[in-house]
Amino acid sequence: MLAIIFSQINNNGKTILIDEFDDSLHYELSSTLVKIFNSTENKNQYIITTHNFNLLDAGIRVDQIYFVEKDFMGESDLKSAFDFTDSRDNARRDAKFAKKYIQG
Repeated sequence: MLAIIFSQINNNGKTILIDEFDDSLHYELSSTLVKIFNSTENKNQYIITTHNFNLLDAGIRVDQIYFVEKDFMGESDLKSAFDFTDSRDNARRDAKFAKKYIQG
């Protein structure tokens, strides 16, 4: 959390990686932080991982969403939400990606 605060205060153009970003955080706090990360005042880049699919509807653009799926061999596959035709055709700011994720 200190790295987030420090980078926001100093606008120092850092890239910050956060694994399990929302672990032990309330959804409201997590979604508010995502809005701060996406604000025009933000000069930093945040790469975060989460298991909370509800954050997909926290003001994240379709080109910012990636899915990682591990197969039975333990190999991971990375896919962009933008790669799905439906997402490209309906890449509106108000799209409900959590519902689409649940539906497969």
